[in-house]
Amino acid sequence: MPTIKDIAKAAGVSHGTVSNVLNKKGNVSAKKIELVERIALQMGYNINTSARLLRSGESNSIAIVIPDNEIRRFRDLYKNLSRYLEEQGFSSNLYITEGVPQKEKDIIKSVLSDRVHTIVIISCLDKMDDFYTTVPFGGTNIVFVERRMQSGDKPSFFFSYDANAIGHNIAKYIQANDYKHVVYFSSRKIYSF
Repeated sequence: MPTIKDIAKAAGVSHGTVSNVLNKKGNVSAKKIELVERIALQMGYNINTSARLLRSGESNSIAIVIPDNEIRRFRDLYKNLSRYLEEQGFSSNLYITEGVPQKEKDIIKSVLSDRVHTIVIISCLDKMDDFYTTVPFGGTNIVFVERRMQSGDKPSFFFSYDANAIGHNIAKYIQANDYKHVVYFSSRKIYSF
């Protein structure tokens, strides 16, 4: 396997520049980043992401918390997200709350004590803010899926389906096919879709 020195020589840049590019540090021009990454790829260099995270003191562990693994959309979220995270050098652990609020709270407290990098969660709590605004997250990121936390000082991320767009497309489909009888089934109201 080629070394950083080999890449630096082939790219005509310094050892430090190559190190900064591969470790995503420092102030390097976009042109040099592209050059170094291209040459590293051509030479078959593969940065050890776990080692980089260890050196920086960051965790590479992601906790994925879902209510149930029998429901397809939850299972698909875990399967696809864990595959993507693995490709990026992260490890993921699955936690299932079984839709039990106290179990969710216990899992979150336990995961935070393990100092994970990020928690991705589909919460089963009826009043998420009552719990999540009181939890000390420290440096752990939190990503809410399907349900948004309404308040709190800790910045969080939120992802969901666009229920309005989906509903509009379904209505257009029903009209276009001139259906006369429609039955609608829905999940719990706390979910955004």
